[in-house]
Amino acid sequence: MKIHYSTPFSTEKNIGKAYNEFMELVPDGDWVCIRDCDTLFLRSDCGQQIEAIINRHGNDYKLISCMTNRLRADHQLHRGRFSNDPDMNNQQDYA
Repeated sequence: MKIHYSTPFSTEKNIGKAYNEFMELVPDGDWVCIRDCDTLFLRSDCGQQIEAIINRHGNDYKLISCMTNRLRADHQLHRGRFSNDPDMNNQQDYA
């Protein structure tokens, strides 16, 4: 299994097209981690974490997403809370 990382951007303001163009380059059966420009991996073992999640749930799901803490929709808040804590070390989970 290979996991490809991409941070798509479009000067044409068509991010969907940029996603699709990247996905066409990825062989069937591989996984893709699509990132935004503000993504920050907090742990040095992030690759192994992503691999473990794919191994555990990849047969059940075609898309695996992350939790976010910066949206105001309660159902999307990490642990149901909004945090103004700027220290990213306090935002991580050790599952």
